[in-house]
Amino acid sequence: MSATITTTGTTVAGSGTATFTGLTPATYTVTEAPNSGFVPVGATTCAAVVTASSDAACSFTNNAKGQIVVTKQVQGGNGSFTFSLTGGGQSGSLTLSGGAPAVTVTLTGSFTGLPPNTTYTVSETIPSSFTAIGATVCVTSFGPGGSSTCSFTNQAVGGSVVVTKNTTGGNGTFGFTLTGPGGVTMSATISTTGTTLTGSGTATFSGLAPGTYTVTEAANADFVPVGLTTCTAVVTGAGSTPCSPSFLNNARGSVVVTKNTAGGNGTFTFTLTGPGVTMSATISTTGTTLTGSGTATFSGLAPGTYTVTEAANADFVPVGLTTCTAVVTGAGSTPCTPSFLNNARGSVVVTKNTTGGNGTFTFTLTGPGVTMSATISTTGSTVAGSGTATFSGLAQGTYTVTEAANPDFVAAVTTCTAVVTGAGSTPCLPAFANAAKGSVVVTKNTTGGNGVFTFTLTGTGVSATATITTTGTTVAGSGTATFAGLPQGTYTVTEGTNPDFVPVGATTCIAVVTGAGATPCLPAFTNAAKGAIVVTKQVEGGSGSFTFSLTPGGSSITLSGGASGTTVTLTGSFTSLSPGTYTVTEVANSGFTAFGSTSCTAIVGAGQINTGCAFTDQANGQIVVTKQVQGGNGSFVFSLTPGGSSITLSGGAPGTTVNLTGSFTGLAPNTTYTVSESASAGFTAVGPTVCTTSFGPGGSATCAFTDQASGQIVVTKQVEGGSGSFTFSLTGNGTSGSLTLSGGSMGTTVTLTGSFTGLSPNTTYTVSESANAGFVPVGPTTCVTSFAPGGSATCAFTDQAKGQIVVTKQIQGGNGSFTFTLTG
Repeated sequence: MSATITTTGTTVAGSGTATFTGLTPATYTVTEAPNSGFVPVGATTCAAVVTASSDAACSFTNNAKGQIVVTKQVQGGNGSFTFSLTGGGQSGSLTLSGGAPAVTVTLTGSFTGLPPNTTYTVSETIPSSFTAIGATVCVTSFGPGGSSTCSFTNQAVGGSVVVTKNTTGGNGTFGFTLTGPGGVTMSATISTTGTTLTGSGTATFSGLAPGTYTVTEAANADFVPVGLTTCTAVVTGAGSTPCSPSFLNNARGSVVVTKNTAGGNGTFTFTLTGPGVTMSATISTTGTTLTGSGTATFSGLAPGTYTVTEAANADFVPVGLTTCTAVVTGAGSTPCTPSFLNNARGSVVVTKNTTGGNGTFTFTLTGPGVTMSATISTTGSTVAGSGTATFSGLAQGTYTVTEAANPDFVAAVTTCTAVVTGAGSTPCLPAFANAAKGSVVVTKNTTGGNGVFTFTLTGTGVSATATITTTGTTVAGSGTATFAGLPQGTYTVTEGTNPDFVPVGATTCIAVVTGAGATPCLPAFTNAAKGAIVVTKQVEGGSGSFTFSLTPGGSSITLSGGASGTTVTLTGSFTSLSPGTYTVTEVANSGFTAFGSTSCTAIVGAGQINTGCAFTDQANGQIVVTKQVQGGNGSFVFSLTPGGSSITLSGGAPGTTVNLTGSFTGLAPNTTYTVSESASAGFTAVGPTVCTTSFGPGGSATCAFTDQASGQIVVTKQVEGGSGSFTFSLTGNGTSGSLTLSGGSMGTTVTLTGSFTGLSPNTTYTVSESANAGFVPVGPTTCVTSFAPGGSATCAFTDQAKGQIVVTKQIQGGNGSFTFTLTG
């Protein structure tokens, strides 16, 4: 038998039991199987004696095995590290691999499955490319199920790369980046020291594994590299490897520009160009109005020849060259020669005097290679005014200033002359003097509204036009217009026609201009505004065009619009109406029914808009008649009341159902109509034959009717062995009828045929045959049947003619009476 015990408890002590049952009295041996994770303490077998009166017990003890964790700190390189284990009769080996140049990496491994309560020794074997930091042997132990740690540290025995930096012309700080095998990237800076002629410095990249490394120099804005900006070093092991070639940089220099001025100070722009470079700078000179100076420095320049060009300054005239040259040979400042010299420009002052009013005047200056313009707005009283303008930035020379014509003034002198000999202001003589012209003021008054009015002034050699837009209330408005720049004389102003106004009084006025100032034109003008009638049209249920005529006047307007199923309001106007009484009449529209009056009387006052003319039309609609014809073809007549019109729908086909459609159109809305169907001889109505309906404006109503085509029953009569007349009667659905078929022949069979026609479909009928004394029916004498619309059914009957037996009696020797009996 076998059993398994799973112990429970803490990591310090655990226990469990298993029971072997059903054993007969005897001696038994219990043996514990090995467990790779435990060490037995004591025996692994137990002898147990089971008696009839008692049980037997067996007890076993085990200690859990443990482990030793080895941690390896690898500094500055990559390698494989071997560790050996001894103690307690155990031995083993463990190898940890890893690491990276220039960083510290921790590796971990374990010796597992070790018996507890035993002393173990872990020893490290040192690789040739590493140096041990601290002990290389670790002695340790642990309790049952425990764990202990042994830690070791190694530093890589690596190489290094030395970078050398040389400078000429000054010292600086430079950045370098080293890259190499295994993705190694390192950075360093070198700050050179020495004189302004030569400087140097070094940087060392350490802890490098064997391999080829590249060092790259970063750009420095203050230096120019001489030769390569990269070097290469091959590290073969421990020790320093120079990175070749070494780096050399020349310090950049600068160019100093000097600016001198005479006659004033200013701001000047300079552009430097040279080997692969373009730069700009400005100099603002300082000093007296006699002499000024300033400098600008272009820095960070590589050795070479540079040219500096001065930009033009509108306030100065260059004296001598506008370019200079400088040769930069290294660090330091190089003057750009020759220096720059400019003379300040002069100005001309123009004076303007006026009498009779102030104004704005335009002047044009011309001289050596120059044309300039300026304006003067004089200030002062209406008796005398004055103003000045200055033309600046003028080189030496003689200048002429010309005054442009001003329509509001009469000029006395229109030119003056000034000689500019240097910086400063020169008056232009003689000064200019003008006399103001006069004006005519027109006044416009309105009643009933405001508008725009045109006026024409005529006089001695003058014709001018002006408009006045009046402002104010709808009761009274006013406005003025001024005809200015008029010489002395008599002027007439005439008002133009305005279609929206009626003049009240004169349409001309007269003004006499005697000099500067405003002269009113008398009398003032007055107009009364015309009026308008606004027509509003409410269109219900449809779209159409509606015409309205106006009397008196004879004009008309048409309003178009509307939409099915909604109400739309249209608006139009009769405009430019003189005061009075008007009639607006609507013309009938065949597609609509007028709702309310079709004429309107409107009174229009001065400037009044009359909005009291409103009309309403409702769109006519229709009644759609649908006719379902079942089982036949026919014509069907429908009449409409009120109205008295009718429509006929024709169609249909045997054996099917056909829908016919027609319409009563142009019907007034909101009215109750009756559609009646006339009877059709070949059909039976299904459902009502009268439809009462109505609809809204522009709407539509539907009346549906159904007729079924009448059918027939065909009676066939088979007559066997004789001739006779046979009567058949029909009953069903309140219908009755009779049919007689005659014929036949002795010794043969004849079929007779007849029909009951015009019968309503979908009804059960009975055909019955009357007895004929000379015949015997064969089969039923009654037939029950039906048919669909336009259909036909058949009832078949058979009669056999009655026969005879002729008895012949031959008598010999006398007569007598003889009796015969027939049975059958």
